[in-house]
Amino acid sequence: MKKALLSILTSLLFVFSSFAQNAEEFYKNGMAKVDLQDHTGALTDFDKAIELNPVYEMAYLNRGIVKCEIYDFKGAIDDFSKVIEINPQNGNAYYNRGSCKKNNNDYSGAIDDFVKAIEINPKDGFAYYSLGFLKNFQKNYKGAIEDYNKAIEINPKDGYAYFNRGQSKENLLDYKDAIVDYDKAIKLNPTDEHGYYSRANLKNKLKNFKGALADYSKALNLNEEDEYAYLMRGLIKAELNDYKGAIQDYNMAIMYNPNYGELAYYSRGIAKDHLKDYTAAIANFNKAIEIKPIYPEAFYYRGLVKYKILDMNGAFSDGNKAVELGYKKIDD
Repeated sequence: MKKALLSILTSLLFVFSSFAQNAEEFYKNGMAKVDLQDHTGALTDFDKAIELNPVYEMAYLNRGIVKCEIYDFKGAIDDFSKVIEINPQNGNAYYNRGSCKKNNNDYSGAIDDFVKAIEINPKDGFAYYSLGFLKNFQKNYKGAIEDYNKAIEINPKDGYAYFNRGQSKENLLDYKDAIVDYDKAIKLNPTDEHGYYSRANLKNKLKNFKGALADYSKALNLNEEDEYAYLMRGLIKAELNDYKGAIQDYNMAIMYNPNYGELAYYSRGIAKDHLKDYTAAIANFNKAIEIKPIYPEAFYYRGLVKYKILDMNGAFSDGNKAVELGYKKIDD
């Protein structure tokens, strides 16, 4: 009898061991497919591993990560929740669930998860970074800066944390310190156009037009199809009285996005006026007004150009329309 019982227990242990072994093999195969970006294959293997071992913590975790990557946020959240059920101290599960909740627009839930991830692992720089991102989004700029400070303290070479901290400082109108952060972000990520672009915007606000021009040019060197950078560089060139250069940039902005918007056409009209190309100036103001019928500045400056070519009726009509739409000169 004892021998029979021992035989049954041995058989059961062998079966359970076999299941565990097979689950591990499926998990390893799934991870290999993750490396190959074979999401479908990876999910199939993780499914099988979990089927064989319903409390396979790492299989749930990595299946959730794959689901998040293919935008199945609900499925991913369910998997991360299962990991937390199995192991409430798995900080990675909280962090990844928070990321999925953020992508699913559940910002409050995401913040709770990031806070929990930090509680479990106070050295989780990614959680601080993500928490700062959400606080900035919710306009809690001071809170965001505190979280970015922690992220940078943990990882001083995180250029994106410097960049985002700069944005929060910019939102608080602390332009000087924001530029310092953009400087650091650019040093750490010299091929990321966004750092140059954001620093250029600030230099523009501070009337450092030559500095802004250099940064917009650098951003365009990194992304030659950035129509907004062309527009902004054109506006800077116009401030520096380089109207021909400005027109070239407006042309590029419109070329990369034919429906770019009224500002590119309006600005090109202003530059054409400075170069005394009045016909082209009027054509550009016409296009700006076509895109944005309620555009008092375009009516006003089109009226001025018409006055220069002695189209008095057109000039007075446009002037009256500008006033009707609420145009008021800055120096009035």
